[in-house]
Amino acid sequence: MRDFQTLLRDAAERHGHLCAGQVLGVRMALRGLNELGVDPDREPKRILAWVEIDRCATDAIATVTGCSLGRRTLKFLDYGKMAATFVDTQTQRAVRVVALESARERARAYAPPDMERHQAELVVYQNMPDEELMRVYEVRVAMSEFDLPGPPRRRVTCACCGEGVNDGREVIHHGETLCRACAENSGDSLMLRVPIGTALEEPVMTQNRTMLPLFSVVGKSGAGKTTLIVKLLNEFKARGIRVAIIKHHAHTTPIDAPHKDSARFTEAGAAAVLVASAVELAHFERPLRPLALAEIASRIEGVDLILAEGFRREPGPKIEVSRAERGTELISRADELIAVISDHAIQVNVPRFDLDDIHGLADFMCDQLAACGSASNPWMRVWQPSVPTPSLA
Repeated sequence: MRDFQTLLRDAAERHGHLCAGQVLGVRMALRGLNELGVDPDREPKRILAWVEIDRCATDAIATVTGCSLGRRTLKFLDYGKMAATFVDTQTQRAVRVVALESARERARAYAPPDMERHQAELVVYQNMPDEELMRVYEVRVAMSEFDLPGPPRRRVTCACCGEGVNDGREVIHHGETLCRACAENSGDSLMLRVPIGTALEEPVMTQNRTMLPLFSVVGKSGAGKTTLIVKLLNEFKARGIRVAIIKHHAHTTPIDAPHKDSARFTEAGAAAVLVASAVELAHFERPLRPLALAEIASRIEGVDLILAEGFRREPGPKIEVSRAERGTELISRADELIAVISDHAIQVNVPRFDLDDIHGLADFMCDQLAACGSASNPWMRVWQPSVPTPSLA
C-alpha cells in the first residue's frame, strides 16, 4: 500500500487542495483497511465503502480505497456524519470508523497556541494517536445482490414519471411501481419537470399545486417571534390576506396529546389521522422521514401567504426579530436576510423596521407579494425577491 504522505498528496491532487478533512479521510480509510487486512492497491475490487458525509474526507477515502460511485464500490449515506464503513467482500467482515468530536479540541492542545485552528487541525491530525482521533467498531452490513458491483440486475419503469429505475431502487406505492422521488413526493412533488426550452409564462405549478410565497420569521429565543407573527396576522387579516403559519416544534415528543383517540390511532399504525369538527380540522401525521420546510409548505392550500416561525437552518427568505437585551448579533445568513425588525439601530443591507412598525413591515411584505402576483390570487408564482437574494427555485 502507498505510504501515508503519498496518499495525502494523491488525495490533495484529487480534491484540489490539502485540508484537515483530507488528512482525516486518509487516516480513517487506512485504519479501516488495516483492521480488515486488505491492500486495495493489490486487490482493487475487494473493498466496498459506505461514506456518511459529502465533505472533503469522502474524496480522500475514495483515493485510498479506490472505491467510486461509478464502479458501485462507493456508497453514500446522507447522514452528515464524519464516518465510513469498510466491507471486505471476500470475508464479509466490516468495520465502521467514526471521527471523534473531541479531536478538534485535542488538536488545539497539541498545536502551538498562536496557530490558527484549521492549520492546527491540518498539522496535528497527521500525527495524533488513533485512539484520540477516531473510534472503530466491528459491524455487520446486510447487502443484497443489488448492492454489488457489476451490470444492472434489474430495471423497471416508474409509473409516474416514466423514467427507468435500476437495481431494486423502486417503491411499490398503492400497487404502482414508482421511483423514490415520485413515491416520496406523491401528489405533492417539489420537483418541477419541464423540458429545456419550455417558456414558463403561467404560474409555476408542481403536480397541480403552486408553491405559495413563504417567509421565515427567525430570531434568538425570547426575541419576540410569536408576538410579531400575531401582530402581522391581525394586520394581514385587516387587509384581506389569508395567512397560514408553520410553527417549528423543537422537541422530539409527539405533538398530539397522549391518550387522545387520534394519538391512539397513530400509535396503532395509521399513516395519517384527521380530526374534523364544525369549526376546525386537525391533521396528525408521522412521515417516514423528517420533512423539509418547503415540503411542509407544499401541503398548504387556500391561503395567500405562509409564515414560518423558526426554521432558521432551512433555506429561504428570513425576517429576523432582534432585541438588544438578547444580543445585537443576527443569526440569519446575509444572503437569506430580507428584513430586520428591532428595538435598536443596526447596520444591515436590507430594510430595518422598529418593533412597533408592523404596518411598515406588512407594506414591505406586500411589495414582495406583488412581485409574485396579486395577494388575492390563490395561484401565486414561486417567490421571486425584489432584493438581491438567491432564488428559491
